[in-house]
Amino acid sequence: MKFFDFLLKTKDKKSRDFISPDFEISIEKAISFIESSDTDLNEDTLFEKLCEICKNDFEAQEIYVFLPIAFVRLAYPKINWLETYNEVYSNKKQTKKEFATTKSYQIILKISEKYFQNPSKETIIKIAGRSAEFHAMNQLFLDNKNAQLEDIKFTETTVIR
Repeated sequence: MKFFDFLLKTKDKKSRDFISPDFEISIEKAISFIESSDTDLNEDTLFEKLCEICKNDFEAQEIYVFLPIAFVRLAYPKINWLETYNEVYSNKKQTKKEFATTKSYQIILKISEKYFQNPSKETIIKIAGRSAEFHAMNQLFLDNKNAQLEDIKFTETTVIR
């Protein structure tokens, strides 16, 4: 199943918001899989593997979306990251949410923090490099050689649901 196919199947809230007791184990397996994968791992292959690893597709989606965000935020703590993000639904409705109150993000962040106690630079790039924030930051530094991390200001992240 491809990521955007999954979004089409998760219209009602009951089918989406289920985090199993094994979610932490799934996150650890996802990190290990990405760590051992080729650097050219495409998005569809990654999402399909996450669906195999996780107990349900909702968990796979949460890891797919939030793991790179958690990694980029941990890798670059000097950036003044916003604490909120927007969710946009297929009906064009938008909801502002807080990372601090998003259960799946908090679990992913906790596991990611453990990983960052002894991080591999290559794995950080493999995971953080999947985030829109990382790509925007990279482009900024390519365009402006004098840019400083502390000067970066991001807009709110948008998560498509």
